[in-house]
Amino acid sequence: MRIGRLTMERGALLAPLCGITTGPFRRICRRLGASLVFSETISADGLYQMNRRTIALARFAPEERPIGVQVFGCDPERIAVAARIVEDLVQPDLIDLNFGCPVPKFVKNDKGAALLKDPPRIGRIVRAAVRAVSVPVTAKIRAGWDERTVRAAEIARVVEAEGGALLTVHARTRAQAYGGEANWNWVADAVRAVSIPVVGNGDIADAETAERRIAETGCAAVMIGRASIGNPWIFREVRHRLLHGVDAPAPSPEERLRMIREHLALHIEDRGLFTGIREFRRHLSSYVRALPGSAAFRSWANAVESREELEAGLETFFSRLSPGAAHGS
Repeated sequence: MRIGRLTMERGALLAPLCGITTGPFRRICRRLGASLVFSETISADGLYQMNRRTIALARFAPEERPIGVQVFGCDPERIAVAARIVEDLVQPDLIDLNFGCPVPKFVKNDKGAALLKDPPRIGRIVRAAVRAVSVPVTAKIRAGWDERTVRAAEIARVVEAEGGALLTVHARTRAQAYGGEANWNWVADAVRAVSIPVVGNGDIADAETAERRIAETGCAAVMIGRASIGNPWIFREVRHRLLHGVDAPAPSPEERLRMIREHLALHIEDRGLFTGIREFRRHLSSYVRALPGSAAFRSWANAVESREELEAGLETFFSRLSPGAAHGS
């Protein structure tokens, strides 16, 4: 798949998720086969004001490439400046514009999914960003504000007309939030409307579903968000299925334990011991959720402050698992 001048390997993309797609997780997902990863969504206003903490969110390690930095905002001029700052400071492979976040703090300020109600404004924002930078500019949307105002195809045409190099469509409306079932007919509508690549997002929980959705809609790739938390192997599985038509071997208990320990170490290196352990708990809970005895282990792990104690507990927990149990069977 080509995004402007960028050529990507076939597979699945890691969605931008606040508090989740930090550097450590992005590195792991890239290593396990994510074709492209994204930063957490970053405020254009914060970048415009050169806020140090906001700029830190855009930084990444070389092994995370190809990577897109996702920016949200509603003012074309500020987004243009923010995009230029990102390009100058961190030189990402692309800049993605968020027109889909459904959370109230975005929407009430006319950002994120609120912009779905104003396609011409989306066009002005895309145009301003494209003119400001030399890297490809992409966009991520929801299919519409609600089912009465589904505009995936319309907005796809706007994004393409203003120079956008790729569009990701989350196959839900803002009104659905993260509930209900994703409607991939809306992804197919967008694919038919434009010649730029369209990526589909929503309810991709396994490689078979990814393969089927690509075949059904003609989308260029799928984007995976929540299903990757605790299961970064999903990217390896999708790539293997798309390349070979069969399922990849499931990770062994030893591989699961090794990856959890590596992720923990990266998180501590990135955030410091105290914060790193506390923030890692969300990932850890998902890594072990489907495994036998996980409820008691999660309860114990959520109270642990010592890295040594946590790693010893992980060793004990995984030593009791059979290979079948570790695969969730």
